[in-house]
Amino acid sequence: MRKTQAFLDCCDKLLAHSPLSRCSRTINHNMDMKKKIAGHWHFRWPVMDVLIGGASSIDTPSTFVRTMEDATRFLISYGYNPDNPSDGRMMHSVIIEALTFIERELMPREWRNGIRPPQEIILCDDPRWLLVWAEENDDAHRIRRAWACAVLRIMHSIAHIEGSYRYVNVDAARNQIRERFETFLQRNESGEVTGFGQGDLVVPLVRFDWKGEKSRQSILLKLLHKRANVAETIYDLVGVRMVAVNQADTLLLVRMFTDLGIVSYPNCIPARARNTLVDVDRFHRELDDLRGLLLSDKISSQQFSKRMAALALPPPAVDSGNPHSASTYQSIQLTGRQLIRGMSPAFSWLHRFDEAANELGYGPAAKALKELAAALRGWRGMDRELDMCAFFPFEIQIMDQKSYTQNSQGAAAHGRYKNSQLRAARRRVLGEILK
Repeated sequence: MRKTQAFLDCCDKLLAHSPLSRCSRTINHNMDMKKKIAGHWHFRWPVMDVLIGGASSIDTPSTFVRTMEDATRFLISYGYNPDNPSDGRMMHSVIIEALTFIERELMPREWRNGIRPPQEIILCDDPRWLLVWAEENDDAHRIRRAWACAVLRIMHSIAHIEGSYRYVNVDAARNQIRERFETFLQRNESGEVTGFGQGDLVVPLVRFDWKGEKSRQSILLKLLHKRANVAETIYDLVGVRMVAVNQADTLLLVRMFTDLGIVSYPNCIPARARNTLVDVDRFHRELDDLRGLLLSDKISSQQFSKRMAALALPPPAVDSGNPHSASTYQSIQLTGRQLIRGMSPAFSWLHRFDEAANELGYGPAAKALKELAAALRGWRGMDRELDMCAFFPFEIQIMDQKSYTQNSQGAAAHGRYKNSQLRAARRRVLGEILK
């Protein structure tokens, strides 16, 4: 028996050093190297399309998260630590807000009729589970996967809104931007705006409206149908609409914005400029001709003003760039940016200290609060943290009386515009569920 085992061991040694064995090891080594090299060139192409292709992350078909460990790394990279109790509570509140938004805004009728997420989605308090469920590929969990994806898409949008509002004082921005306009608004005895300008140059206005403050739901809806899908691209949190009598006055208004220091043209956003109201090149030529006639005494001042008011030069039809805007919608739109100064909203609690001290009067508690607030403000480096100095966008929309009437009716009406946004958001977030 010992001789047999010794013979077998000898055979193994001979085979290990045989040319065939060495060839086999070489082949395996080469294959390992090839696999290693191939692994270096493995791309997650949907992610690459987000990074350099202009795609939105909420449209990617996969989270590439398969385990809870993967999900933890994903969230830490995103900016939140799920093992931190504060971050955990905040993310749970975002899950609840996302589900509420689906129920009330995206599919209220379906929700009432019983089309709702599985119970584990409704009761989920940890976004890591949603990330893992969103990667499930088996048919048994298809519905859970679809709902997890839908909730994550909305959570991403909410997270960006939170960041935008937390570090930008929207109220301060709105007030400082309004101040520039208010200086040049002409009003009648009833307080209604009748014109814009100063001195002997005042453009009559048919209507002047400040854009109403957007609700959180409205911002979410807008983000969910935008390709970029970040709150920083909501440019009309502060906005104004001005309706002039005729086309010529709309262009005069645009010129006056820079003349009066309301808009700094280097701070305008070129990609946001829209003009579906007037053919500027033709207007330029017509204006030069009329000015020539006026200055050569061939027409009177009254004739000049009458012919200017009669100009109607719509531009060639172009794509507005907004799939939800009707082709009949006519306006001039520009987006400026103003440098806003004030206290960062992250330190608004300091204001509450002051308010509480004032309410308490002159007692020991009021004195202690005032001393605490003063000490915090005087803390080294706090002055830099307290002061906010950031550019904030605002939108100006201008139209003449005729286009305003047209935009308020038919296919261009705002209600249809909002319904188009809602349908797009439903398709994007709930497409697989509603099928």
